[in-house]
Amino acid sequence: HYLRDAAALVRLPRRVEEEGVKLSRRSTGPLSSREQLVLDQYRNKAFWQPLDSVTESQTTNQLNDLALKESCRRIRTTLQSLPRLERKAVEATVMEGLSLRAAGQRFHVSAMTVQRRLKRGLQRMAITLQSDQLSL
Repeated sequence: HYLRDAAALVRLPRRVEEEGVKLSRRSTGPLSSREQLVLDQYRNKAFWQPLDSVTESQTTNQLNDLALKESCRRIRTTLQSLPRLERKAVEATVMEGLSLRAAGQRFHVSAMTVQRRLKRGLQRMAITLQSDQLSL
Protein backbone atom coordinates (compact mmCIF):
# COMPACT_ATOMS: atom_id res chain seq x y z
CA HIS A 1 0.00 0.00 0.00
CA TYR A 2 2.85 2.38 0.75
CA LEU A 3 4.32 2.02 -2.75
CA ARG A 4 0.90 2.36 -4.32
CA ASP A 5 0.15 5.55 -2.40
CA ALA A 6 3.58 7.19 -2.21
CA ALA A 7 5.47 6.17 -5.33
CA ALA A 8 5.25 8.22 -8.49
CA LEU A 9 3.16 6.87 -11.32
CA VAL A 10 5.57 8.28 -13.88
CA ARG A 11 9.31 8.30 -13.50
CA LEU A 12 10.65 11.69 -14.51
CA PRO A 13 14.11 12.13 -16.02
CA ARG A 14 16.75 12.56 -13.33
CA ARG A 15 17.56 16.19 -14.21
CA VAL A 16 13.86 17.12 -14.05
CA GLU A 17 13.47 15.28 -10.74
CA GLU A 18 16.49 17.01 -9.20
CA GLU A 19 15.51 20.43 -10.48
CA GLY A 20 11.94 19.89 -9.22
CA VAL A 21 13.24 19.08 -5.74
CA LYS A 22 15.40 22.24 -5.73
CA LEU A 23 12.54 24.42 -6.97
CA SER A 24 10.04 23.02 -4.47
CA ARG A 25 12.43 23.84 -1.61
CA ARG A 26 13.10 27.35 -2.90
CA SER A 27 10.47 29.78 -1.67
CA THR A 28 11.76 33.17 -2.83
CA GLY A 29 11.74 34.87 -6.17
CA PRO A 30 9.56 34.49 -9.23
CA LEU A 31 9.89 31.44 -11.45
CA SER A 32 10.55 31.49 -15.17
CA SER A 33 8.11 29.65 -17.43
CA ARG A 34 10.55 26.74 -17.81
CA GLU A 35 11.03 26.47 -14.06
CA GLN A 36 7.26 26.59 -13.56
CA LEU A 37 6.83 23.75 -16.07
CA VAL A 38 9.46 21.62 -14.29
CA LEU A 39 7.84 22.30 -10.93
CA ASP A 40 4.38 21.37 -12.28
CA GLN A 41 5.74 18.13 -13.72
CA TYR A 42 7.41 17.29 -10.42
CA ARG A 43 4.29 18.02 -8.36
CA ASN A 44 1.91 16.13 -10.70
CA LYS A 45 3.99 13.01 -11.22
CA ALA A 46 1.89 11.03 -8.73
CA PHE A 47 -1.51 11.91 -10.20
CA TRP A 48 -3.47 10.18 -12.94
CA GLN A 49 -4.42 12.09 -16.04
CA PRO A 50 -6.79 10.77 -18.71
CA LEU A 51 -4.72 9.92 -21.76
CA ASP A 52 -7.12 11.41 -24.31
CA SER A 53 -7.05 14.83 -22.60
CA VAL A 54 -3.25 14.87 -22.78
CA THR A 55 -3.11 13.88 -26.44
CA GLU A 56 -5.89 16.30 -27.40
CA SER A 57 -4.12 19.22 -25.75
CA GLN A 58 -0.79 18.24 -27.34
CA THR A 59 -2.39 17.91 -30.77
CA THR A 60 -4.15 21.26 -30.38
CA ASN A 61 -0.92 22.91 -29.23
CA GLN A 62 1.00 21.39 -32.13
CA LEU A 63 -1.61 22.64 -34.62
CA ASN A 64 -1.54 26.10 -33.06
CA ASP A 65 2.26 26.13 -33.15
CA LEU A 66 2.23 25.08 -36.81
CA ALA A 67 -0.29 27.79 -37.70
CA LEU A 68 1.72 30.39 -35.79
CA LYS A 69 4.95 29.38 -37.54
CA GLU A 70 3.24 29.59 -40.93
CA SER A 71 1.86 33.05 -40.11
CA CYS A 72 5.29 34.26 -38.99
CA ARG A 73 6.86 32.91 -42.16
CA ARG A 74 4.31 34.73 -44.34
CA ILE A 75 4.79 37.97 -42.40
CA ARG A 76 8.60 37.74 -42.72
CA THR A 77 8.31 37.07 -46.46
CA THR A 78 5.92 39.98 -46.90
CA LEU A 79 8.19 42.28 -44.89
CA GLN A 80 11.19 41.32 -47.02
CA SER A 81 9.25 42.13 -50.19
CA LEU A 82 8.66 45.76 -49.13
CA PRO A 83 10.77 48.55 -50.62
CA ARG A 84 13.92 49.14 -48.56
CA LEU A 85 12.90 52.45 -46.94
CA GLU A 86 9.45 51.19 -45.93
CA ARG A 87 10.91 47.93 -44.62
CA LYS A 88 13.44 49.86 -42.50
CA ALA A 89 10.67 52.06 -41.07
CA VAL A 90 8.53 49.03 -40.15
CA GLU A 91 11.48 47.18 -38.61
CA ALA A 92 12.59 50.17 -36.56
CA THR A 93 9.19 51.21 -35.20
CA VAL A 94 7.24 47.97 -34.98
CA MET A 95 9.89 45.33 -34.39
CA GLU A 96 12.49 47.34 -32.44
CA GLY A 97 9.94 49.57 -30.70
CA LEU A 98 11.60 52.88 -31.57
CA SER A 99 9.55 56.04 -31.53
CA LEU A 100 8.99 57.88 -34.79
CA ARG A 101 11.39 60.59 -33.66
CA ALA A 102 14.13 58.10 -32.72
CA ALA A 103 13.71 56.24 -36.01
CA GLY A 104 13.86 59.55 -37.86
CA GLN A 105 17.11 60.43 -36.11
CA ARG A 106 18.56 57.04 -37.01
CA PHE A 107 17.68 57.46 -40.71
CA HIS A 108 18.38 61.23 -40.80
CA VAL A 109 14.80 62.10 -41.81
CA SER A 110 11.88 63.72 -40.02
CA ALA A 111 9.46 61.80 -37.81
CA MET A 112 6.69 62.60 -40.31
CA THR A 113 8.67 60.92 -43.10
CA VAL A 114 9.09 57.82 -40.95
CA GLN A 115 5.35 57.88 -40.20
CA ARG A 116 4.48 58.05 -43.93
CA ARG A 117 6.88 55.20 -44.76
CA LEU A 118 5.52 53.15 -41.88
CA LYS A 119 1.92 53.72 -42.91
CA ARG A 120 2.63 52.87 -46.54
CA GLY A 121 4.59 49.76 -45.59
CA LEU A 122 1.91 48.47 -43.23
CA GLN A 123 -0.78 49.07 -45.85
CA ARG A 124 1.19 47.12 -48.43
CA MET A 125 1.76 44.30 -45.98
CA ALA A 126 -1.94 44.17 -45.09
CA ILE A 127 -2.99 44.04 -48.75
CA THR A 128 -0.45 41.32 -49.54
CA LEU A 129 -1.37 39.22 -46.53
CA GLN A 130 -5.10 39.56 -47.24
CA SER A 131 -4.63 38.49 -50.85
CA ASP A 132 -2.53 35.51 -49.65
CA GLN A 133 -5.30 34.58 -47.21
CA LEU A 134 -7.93 34.70 -49.97
CA SER A 135 -5.82 32.52 -52.27
CA LEU A 136 -5.54 29.83 -49.58
